[in-house]
Amino acid sequence: MKILKRILRITLIVLAAIALLICGANIYMRVSFSAFYDRSEKYSAIPGTRDNFVQQGLCAYEDGFLTAGYMSNGSSSRVYYFDKEKSYYVELVSADGSEYDGHTGGIAINDDYVYITGSNQIDVFSVADFAEGKKKAQAIGKIETPINPAFCSVNGGFFYIGSFYRDPGDKYKTKEWEHITTPDGTENPATIISYRLDISAKDNFGIKKTPESVFSIPALVQGMCFTPDYMVLSASYGLAASHLYFYDFAASQKDSIEVDGVKANLYYLDGKV
Repeated sequence: MKILKRILRITLIVLAAIALLICGANIYMRVSFSAFYDRSEKYSAIPGTRDNFVQQGLCAYEDGFLTAGYMSNGSSSRVYYFDKEKSYYVELVSADGSEYDGHTGGIAINDDYVYITGSNQIDVFSVADFAEGKKKAQAIGKIETPINPAFCSVNGGFFYIGSFYRDPGDKYKTKEWEHITTPDGTENPATIISYRLDISAKDNFGIKKTPESVFSIPALVQGMCFTPDYMVLSASYGLAASHLYFYDFAASQKDSIEVDGVKANLYYLDGKV
């Protein structure tokens, strides 16, 4: 009986310690990021968090959002639709009919097409396959890319793809030409490439094949969006605090660079912007 009481006492102490740790972490987060919480409002719960879904990319769709992600149990990657009222998911299928279990780091929509980042390519899907009631969406093609895209975005008549770099190790490396020294002396190890949208370009799923511009960016960038005045980059890795970088790229130093044999504009996103 004494042993059982001792075990019970130890268990209660451990549970209390865990509860205090969680409470302390929540207080720390609220205090550390109070500026964010003061300016934000709750929209909805993140879908799929209890079903092994690991959310990655996000884009607007109809009255809500599409969010792409992989499954921690290795099953087919999913795209969830969610708004303030409901959510549902569609499983992804490769163009050849096999299971699609890619990382799905980015997702964007242009007219009839949904673009999802793959390994050294963009996988293309039909937007109609993500309507409510659909169960699976099979890729209708791919767009090969000069970088390994980790995220993507559609804005202002352009399609953007970006690479992700993290050091040390070889898992998150970028191509040698992407390592660019900026005017302030910083070496940026990753890039964003923009392509002009053209819905008549049916052979390339609504995107012109030649790159328009290249943006030299820092490490750990996982997403991007735009405000009326800035390009905003989201940088994060693991459980460390994320950062948002705001760049007035229109005011950045402009140069040129060759990508896939084509001369494109080069913008340096560094401390001078």
